[in-house]
Amino acid sequence: MTNSNVTGQVENEVGHNTIVNNNHITGRLEIESADLGQIINNVVGSLDLDQNGTIVIAGNTVNGTAKYGTNGWCGTGNNQISGATTGTCIGNVEVDVSNTGSTPVKFVAVYMTNIPLAGSPSWQLASGNPTQCGNALLATCNQLPIVIPVGDMAEITMSWTAPSGAFPLPWNYIYFIFVSSHQNYVDGYLYFQQGLGMPLQSRLEQRICPPCY
Repeated sequence: MTNSNVTGQVENEVGHNTIVNNNHITGRLEIESADLGQIINNVVGSLDLDQNGTIVIAGNTVNGTAKYGTNGWCGTGNNQISGATTGTCIGNVEVDVSNTGSTPVKFVAVYMTNIPLAGSPSWQLASGNPTQCGNALLATCNQLPIVIPVGDMAEITMSWTAPSGAFPLPWNYIYFIFVSSHQNYVDGYLYFQQGLGMPLQSRLEQRICPPCY
């Protein structure tokens, strides 16, 4: 559903790809039980979400309440909501990075959608060994840099926020970049589906950052 004006409410239940972009709906917009839901740049009276697989809500104006309900993965950003908000919509992205080289790896910057990550990542080592977190050794670290010893893997969790400017539609992936202390980097894509998945291996050749795309 795109570029439509609706007087009243819109209810969509049990969909595969449920795309709602650039609409004006005077009443309630309800999206329920969609495998993939995308709600971008709409003006609605209220918003009601529940039991969706993966859903992205960005750039909307909600002239009332927003109910996020229970969803498999929910990412949101740059919405204007005049009423109360119930439930949570936190787009956590989890990426595992293995160090298969001969020297420790140190990631000093993280980009999501070609902009610096808002906030700090949380990371731990798959081996269970303590992380080098600043000047301390901790089980889980919540700051940069991310230090990965040889032969170990970092399990990294980041919170995704939709970009504030214009971005291509349909919005169906997250692009991430980890920049090393040597200014080369590794990147990859997480594609929106029922949950997030990366069906392709990231490009392996060494590249220089910045620019990071």
